[in-house]
Amino acid sequence: MYRAQEPVFCRACGDKWSPGAEACISCGEPRAVAPSARELRPEYRAQTGRVRWVVGLLAVYATATAAVLVADVQEWSLALSLLADELVSLEQLEASDALQLATRCGQFAAFVAVAIAFGVWLFEAGRNLRALGVNDSTQTEEWRVLWYFIPVLNLYMPFIGMRDLWSGCVKSSRARAGERGRTPWLIPAWWALWVVSIGLMWTWVSLRYEIEEPLLLLRSTQLSVAAITARLGATALLAVIVLQVHGRQEHAARELVESGRA
Repeated sequence: MYRAQEPVFCRACGDKWSPGAEACISCGEPRAVAPSARELRPEYRAQTGRVRWVVGLLAVYATATAAVLVADVQEWSLALSLLADELVSLEQLEASDALQLATRCGQFAAFVAVAIAFGVWLFEAGRNLRALGVNDSTQTEEWRVLWYFIPVLNLYMPFIGMRDLWSGCVKSSRARAGERGRTPWLIPAWWALWVVSIGLMWTWVSLRYEIEEPLLLLRSTQLSVAAITARLGATALLAVIVLQVHGRQEHAARELVESGRA
């Protein structure tokens, strides 16, 4: 049957449904029962293995990023030598450029792997919120991932999505009722470092291809070092956030099982 306003009509023949009847008196079509809120919940899916992959890939990405930092420090040293009018051979400059290219290609490959694994984890973590009975999040699991790919809005909305994910994990756990309404310092610190690293990296790119003198080379290298340092901090904090969210969801899932509501 379908319902727009009262009265209710049979979905099979269209005749008016008799109040209290279990089947249509005209065609015998049984009454359709609206699913309960519990029946609409998705099934909770533990992400222990996926979390290990995400954290492991974040470690690989951090290692690749640290290699870029080493290459930047070497380039910084060359820039200082050029500013001091010291002799720098063409081979040294070419070796520095080759190291920059290799380390940044490795960093990019690791970034793509992290982005895929993190996106899948983020989607499933949002889905698990609904499985735990939290339905008042400001973002769906799809949009929590898609915001990362929308220019300008991706500077703010992903932070909101992660903040709501954390808050939802707290709401779903009775043991952490005292934490409700609070946003931990981890999330704004992670996002601030990430946005700062993006801004510094774009500035570095704008300078990198206009370098005509050693001073500009030094300034661009300093920007890159600052961006890479911020990126390393953001990567470490993201790993902690993933582990914390996973731990809270697992705790809430156990609570549901123990209380007989799962």
